[in-house]
Amino acid sequence: MSHATMLGADPEIFLTDSQTGQFVSAHEVSHLIRGDKRNPEKVDCGAIQIDGTALEFNINPTNCEDEWVHNLTTVMNILYDRLPENLEFSDKVTARFQPTYFRNSVPRQAKQIGCDPDLNYYDGQERSFPRDPRPMRYAGGHIHFGDNTPIYKMSRADLYLGLGSRVFDNDKQRIISYGQPGSYRRKPYGFEYRTLSNAWIMSEERMRWAFRMAQRAAGGGFSNSDHAVKFMKNPKSGLTLADLLPEDFEYVR
Repeated sequence: MSHATMLGADPEIFLTDSQTGQFVSAHEVSHLIRGDKRNPEKVDCGAIQIDGTALEFNINPTNCEDEWVHNLTTVMNILYDRLPENLEFSDKVTARFQPTYFRNSVPRQAKQIGCDPDLNYYDGQERSFPRDPRPMRYAGGHIHFGDNTPIYKMSRADLYLGLGSRVFDNDKQRIISYGQPGSYRRKPYGFEYRTLSNAWIMSEERMRWAFRMAQRAAGGGFSNSDHAVKFMKNPKSGLTLADLLPEDFEYVR
């Protein structure tokens, strides 16, 4: 590849009690993690913050795979080291809070969902997410494409990343709403691809996969993703992943 695209990321991650396994809202560690949406706390290789019931971190952009992994693991370790001994990261995309805890102990502000609407690449419509009273929240793993990556690369992002992540991301809840194909936000440097969950941050192998597939999405010309979108919206559509994934797609566990 003659020129690697600058990439960034802002994944979210949930907390669980290390003894009971119950989900714990991130607002409970606000005295340890000072960043929020408006003012993320800068740390080495990125920044950390609380986002509703989840923790969120972002990384310094890079076009180098090893630096991508270094930035992700460095910021995740900083975030983890801030936690008290009774809390740990969850590897789940969907957090199901104990209903009584969610109703009585989680403040209204922490229950708020999102702020700015998403755009949909395929129909051009904005999509906002209304207040959800259910004790359930979802963790995203958005990837930012820099170097003024054109919006038409969204179709390739859906093929390599959105569709591709279905190889290892078995969560069935987030894909109903937030995980819809073609979800993005425009940025001054390119766009933020918002279809992905945080499942790709759960191992170094997946982190490297995400970098390489994002680079392939940013390269090449327009790709028709109609069938991939159909599968992503309805996995029982009669199509299979093997039929739809690009020939140079890399499988990962």
